[in-house]
Amino acid sequence: MTTELKYEGQFQIGDSIKAYDFAPRGGIDIYIEGTIVEIGSVNGYKAFTIKIDRDSSELNRVGDLGYVPMETMFDEFDGRITLKAEETESYYCPDYPSDELIKPCDCDKCDGACNNGNGGKCGQCFACEEIADDKKFWQANRADILGE
Repeated sequence: MTTELKYEGQFQIGDSIKAYDFAPRGGIDIYIEGTIVEIGSVNGYKAFTIKIDRDSSELNRVGDLGYVPMETMFDEFDGRITLKAEETESYYCPDYPSDELIKPCDCDKCDGACNNGNGGKCGQCFACEEIADDKKFWQANRADILGE
């Protein structure tokens, strides 16, 4: 008798899913999103094959095929694979294409592009966070870097 895997039978070809690589911890969540193009066995394990249209990591796998196991032996958790919410409004930055922004931005780096030119408040996106982090780092380490 075969035991059904955790996510086996829950999704079908054509579904858009979000699949985490690991359980989110400490504000770090690595996932891919895409449309299921095939369901079956990949290298000896049952998986969903998806055409990746979003990658939260720095690997930039957008456009590639991704293989999402129907169950993992380690780090399996409820919600590891979910249907992608189509109805949520999201914003994107051209400098950070794999990051989904919660709010629009109108900083120098994005120049309003995060909200298709409709503007927004500075400091609300990953680009602004990186700029702020760089400034904080420079302020904290300036003397050491310059040997002062």
